[in-house]
Amino acid sequence: MNPCLAANPPRMDTEERHAIEPEKVREFINELGTGFDNDCAYLLAVCMGMHRGEACGLSWGDVDFNAMTIHVRHSVDIENNLKGTKTKAGDRILPMPAFVADALRKLRANQEERFDKLNRDRKNACHYKGDPIEITDQSPVIANISGRRLHPTTLSKWWKDERVTFHELRHTFLTMLAIEGVHPKVMQELAGHSDPQTAMQVYTHVNLDAKRQAIDTLSRAFSA
Repeated sequence: MNPCLAANPPRMDTEERHAIEPEKVREFINELGTGFDNDCAYLLAVCMGMHRGEACGLSWGDVDFNAMTIHVRHSVDIENNLKGTKTKAGDRILPMPAFVADALRKLRANQEERFDKLNRDRKNACHYKGDPIEITDQSPVIANISGRRLHPTTLSKWWKDERVTFHELRHTFLTMLAIEGVHPKVMQELAGHSDPQTAMQVYTHVNLDAKRQAIDTLSRAFSA
């Protein structure tokens, strides 16, 4: 007998994705403007459609405050290795909203203060002989307390919001684009999808909801 027949097949990821309600997105975003590493990672997901690996793979050299853009060109895998994006489409330059730029400026200031204190503490420890922590273009935007690149699973462990999962923050990003009438092709490029199907599914779902609301409104008028 083939032993594989007795094995449980892997589950297919067919669970429906949920998004934060449009009227609550602004409130949610306002809660993330604190300038801390984890909050900024969540902001990058919900406002710029980045995967957790892409958020962890972001370096300060990828953030252009003058041009107001972020270049997504790396991702951190499950083994915490910094690599290129999973697909060619994933390598993309994203326009950066002003409130995201403000949050990242706060984050950098917080990191500089945090690392300065850590460097002083290490200097006062006679046994420590390592190099001081400095923020360079290669330094991670989302860092742990020691200035090292954060493991992607840490973001999910930190995530405590019961409304949506961390990955569904990215789905919220796509949903809001669809609600605002952004073309599926643009949605695809902003999200870094190589396959347009995902963006099209979100777009179709959102527009179907709008059509259903229109029909419900008309039905109430007919009933009256």
